[in-house]
Amino acid sequence: MPPDELRAIYKRNIPTQITWFGYTLLVGYLGAFFWFNDISLASMTSIDFVLGLLTTVPFIIGILYEGYWIQRSDLSSDRYPRIGGGSSVELPHSFC
Repeated sequence: MPPDELRAIYKRNIPTQITWFGYTLLVGYLGAFFWFNDISLASMTSIDFVLGLLTTVPFIIGILYEGYWIQRSDLSSDRYPRIGGGSSVELPHSFC
């Protein structure tokens, strides 16, 4: 496959990668919290858990919405790397 075709495929996948990154952050946050605390109603209603959710989840929701919004906007896929930071397009080429 020519490099230009690969680059086009990576650009089209950026919104999905951004969305999955948001899900990974959410699962990572919850996993880290429950790794160091017991899974009980008391730990889920503790001030640490509630403040952690209030300070983390809004940003994670923003990342999740960004992936959703990019797919449905009228932006061309050439602009996706600029929004996604470009690392998701260039990273696979560094492993080749």
